[in-house]
Amino acid sequence: MSRMGSPFFAGEIEAFGMTRMREELAAAIKTGKLADGSPLTPAVRARKEASIQMASQFQAEVSALPRVLPNVVYRDEMTFWSGGREFRLMSLSGDATASTVLYLPGHKVLVTGDVLVSPEDGKGPPPWTTNSYAVTPWLDSLRRLEALDVDAIVPGQGPVMHDKVYLRRTIGLFAAIIDQVHAALEKGLVRLNQVQAAVDVDRIGREYAPGAPLDEDFHLVVSIFAKKAMQEALDGVEVEK
Repeated sequence: MSRMGSPFFAGEIEAFGMTRMREELAAAIKTGKLADGSPLTPAVRARKEASIQMASQFQAEVSALPRVLPNVVYRDEMTFWSGGREFRLMSLSGDATASTVLYLPGHKVLVTGDVLVSPEDGKGPPPWTTNSYAVTPWLDSLRRLEALDVDAIVPGQGPVMHDKVYLRRTIGLFAAIIDQVHAALEKGLVRLNQVQAAVDVDRIGREYAPGAPLDEDFHLVVSIFAKKAMQEALDGVEVEK
């Protein structure tokens, strides 16, 4: 929370998010095409404009937050009690390293933060992003959550879940991307576009969302995650297209 409340973090949002989003949309409106050459449809434009509006609102809210520094720190796990209620904190890898997850064993409630996220509207892929290329630790964290006894999962984004179906689908998706990237590298593929092309996005999508049409952003999100998996396999080396 302390980093979220800092002016620097709000500045990061503008520098690395808002400006780029606005520039890309302006270019797409001018040319009628997205950066990948696909057409800028009214639906895509509306979604991108909504994303910019949401990011702008988020920036304003973050800028207004007071900066609160922690007075207790922990490593790996920490358990504390409030009356008869047990609170268990776990430090896991999600979209950022050292993400705190809250587990209430007595109530079988799991609050994941951004270790697990789902689409806000129940459609399309969630924003699987990470501040590093450490995607295998993220998968390991998801598997650790899957082993917990829970009746309710509160994700970082999206509605409360009362089973592990989505968690298990996300585990399967991450594992499939990582495995296919490694298989492509073992075949001798060395360029990013070759490795991304070797990842069977459609099959992964069918397993992730059975019976539902793939959102048009699904391929993009999987390709980004595949790039992270390739970087991880190459010990962080920046990969070429």
